[in-house]
Amino acid sequence: SKIYLMFFGTCLNDRGKLKILVGSEKEEQLDTTGHSWKIKQLSKDPDDIATDRSEIRWVFAAKEASVVHCTLPPKATSVATRNVDTHEIWYFIGGQGCIWFKEEAEGREEEVGPGTCLTIPAGVYFQYRNTASDPLSFVCVTMPPFESNEQTTKTVEPHWQQK
Repeated sequence: SKIYLMFFGTCLNDRGKLKILVGSEKEEQLDTTGHSWKIKQLSKDPDDIATDRSEIRWVFAAKEASVVHCTLPPKATSVATRNVDTHEIWYFIGGQGCIWFKEEAEGREEEVGPGTCLTIPAGVYFQYRNTASDPLSFVCVTMPPFESNEQTTKTVEPHWQQK
């Protein structure tokens, strides 16, 4: 199955130009005098691998936020992490799984699947796993834009052991 994602509207950078980062394409600057839109088919190969080991495919990014498509392979378990200064919103579109959150001393597990939405504020520990034989996939909005590195994401004590 193919996933097509479209971007409509305007997000201006400091110079009054629309800034979009799509897939592995270079940054484009579009004049905002008219209506601008972008359509892209996500690549088969990931653009990046997140600190938690999920496959990342860039959808688009602006100065304040980014949207990425994330995939965790069948029966895989992510690395347990916490975001330093990044807030995330996830919307699951495929597969079945479970996510663990820990804020202060309290931890909690929740089932996830198509239609599940969740937020992960900065500082919350989390880990997720795919409990099915199909990939677990979701769209993630990150604020500020996604960066996969040790300064923005810290590994933490795991809730589940990786498979």
